[in-house]
Parts: sequence; structure tokens; C-alpha cells
Amino acid sequence: MIKTNEQGKRYAWSRISEENGIPYGYVLALKTNGWKKEEREGTSVFYTKGNNKIDLITTTNQLEILRVND
Repeated sequence: MIKTNEQGKRYAWSRISEENGIPYGYVLALKTNGWKKEEREGTSVFYTKGNNKIDLITTTNQLEILRVND
């Protein structure tokens, strides 16, 4: 983990990129844990689970997970 605050967390991860997003295994883990993929806007992919919504932002070698308030 690189950074954490009240909005979310940022991780260094060499398997992440802007072009390819998150690895398939991580997508599968999200799905298995009840997260549903919603919309994609550039490097942001939104997931929902019940009333919770997160924004996964992928950049080269970094993943940021932010809580989204509607």
C-alpha cells in the first residue's frame, strides 16, 4: 500500500496498467465477492455491491480503490 485516506487506498502493483486494467484473477475475486461491474470511464471502472460503490482506477503499476458517494 502506497497511500491511504478517508476516500480510499492506493497500491503499487506491477501487473496493473492503464491499457489492460486489473488482472483477470482480481476481476474474478471481485465477482466472487458479490461486486458487479458497472460503467467504465477511461481508466476508472465502477463496481457496486448492494448500496456500496467503488471506483477502481488503474495507472501503470498502480491501483487506486476509492469509495464513491452518490
